[in-house]
Amino acid sequence: MLDVANVGKIADVKEKIDEGNEIAAEVINNSINPTNAAEANSKAIHELMLAFETNNELNPEQITQGHSISIQNIVEGGTDIYTMRAMLNEDVIDDIELSSSSRKANQQSQFQGQERTFKGLIYPNPAKDQITYTCSVKDDPNAILKITDAFGKLIYIGKIQNGIAIINTISFNSGIYFYSCILQDGTKHSDRFTIIK
Repeated sequence: MLDVANVGKIADVKEKIDEGNEIAAEVINNSINPTNAAEANSKAIHELMLAFETNNELNPEQITQGHSISIQNIVEGGTDIYTMRAMLNEDVIDDIELSSSSRKANQQSQFQGQERTFKGLIYPNPAKDQITYTCSVKDDPNAILKITDAFGKLIYIGKIQNGIAIINTISFNSGIYFYSCILQDGTKHSDRFTIIK
């Protein structure tokens, strides 16, 4: 059963992170006493998000912790797992019948044999009203660009034409966003960018 006080605190932490108030977010997050796996994951994910905001990266131990959260079943582990997946740019099969170890095996086999690599860049970074994505692959008419916010919510999806996509970001809130360029053959390039208003 969810602790109502924790649900409110979890929402408050998300709000403070969105506002860029990491100190308040950390204080509230530290006051959460998880009563189930979903609340424990939310608290851990917020700690990782705050570490990322401070250091602009996660260390190997934090990445391992995040990965162990991202492969969990969302029914038991909570929907904040999607945020962790977005942060780590992980694609995980959400079959509620699969155990975490099966999900991990499926994820790893999904990318075997993919040797094509490419580079992409979003600029300016940080941005305000518009970003441009450029990609070294210009001959894939089915390449798409996906952008999610720090909580894993899909914000934008669109085609990349001739290796370029220009996105109006006026409606984006300030914060960190994650993007993935996905080619027709499944090859993917992912990174992050920041919007500052």
